[in-house]
Amino acid sequence: MNNRPTNSNERPLPQNALDARHLVVSLCKNGHFTEAEDAFVHLCQMIKFLPCGVSDDGGPLTSTKAKYSLIQIESFQKSISSLVRYAPTIQQALDYACFCLYKVPEPLRDEWLEITQTINLIYLYRKSGGQAGRRKALELIKTGAEYGYALPSVTPGPNYRRTFQEPYIVFINVAEQVLRQFQLGFSADMKSIVDLHSLHTSP
Repeated sequence: MNNRPTNSNERPLPQNALDARHLVVSLCKNGHFTEAEDAFVHLCQMIKFLPCGVSDDGGPLTSTKAKYSLIQIESFQKSISSLVRYAPTIQQALDYACFCLYKVPEPLRDEWLEITQTINLIYLYRKSGGQAGRRKALELIKTGAEYGYALPSVTPGPNYRRTFQEPYIVFINVAEQVLRQFQLGFSADMKSIVDLHSLHTSP
């Protein structure tokens, strides 16, 4: 994430978090990724985003939780999800996903965002084609299943998410497109990946 200076030829900067979110998503979808990054930097500045440090074991080191409004949280999450989803390269998507995992503190980072970023990476690896990409996607699916991403959340999301499809359903749908190519499927408890033959022959 680079904070590039603006110039007189660039579009006006949004004045609130919701407008910034719409701008980031629109720029991403229309292939203007560098401008989308600039808009995301502006969003972070508006909501006074403070990244967390990294602990000795490599995990996020959080301090006192900052206070963000629901609109700020939603705008941040939708924006950074779009940066991963529409990144021009897998490496750029991974950079933002890792930034999200290790530098974004709660409440900006939550279970919904982590699952969404995993789904985005699975989609990108599958879209990249080739056996190597599909195997990377499979690794993410196995890890996601172990974390319970294929199960309904025990903690309901905020009201503003009720209009969206539950992330565990999206995870299952995206994962199954990859699993079928390897003749694999989810176990009965949805917590691991097993051979389809074993599913059909188990009592």
